[in-house]
Amino acid sequence: MAFKIKLTKDHQEILVSALLASSIEKKQFVDAIKHEQTMNQYIDAATKLLDTVTCGRSGHNIFTWLIDQIKHSPRLAKTELGKHAIIIADAASHSEKRYEDFCYVPPIDEDDYLTENLFEFSK
Repeated sequence: MAFKIKLTKDHQEILVSALLASSIEKKQFVDAIKHEQTMNQYIDAATKLLDTVTCGRSGHNIFTWLIDQIKHSPRLAKTELGKHAIIIADAASHSEKRYEDFCYVPPIDEDDYLTENLFEFSK
């Protein structure tokens, strides 16, 4: 079943940055023609990531493709950028609900927050 994901701006930046880093790394290992083809795929993917992404089926979509690209850029995969991009893409690759749950930050109950901090200061 198809689902749609609208990435947060922060997640868009991380994933597009990971694509750029992957393209720089891969340039060292492939010939010019293959690198140009890769760049065309990456530009297309980056454009899609900046809009609402429609995923045809869970398990094989732009996000799983992106994870694969990062993993095939071994130096990138070991960096914080690569690791973070994989986590974001994995959450988005399964369903809109899973991505929304991943992005969810529980609201702070101001009364609890103030009470908690008041006790911290009194120690």
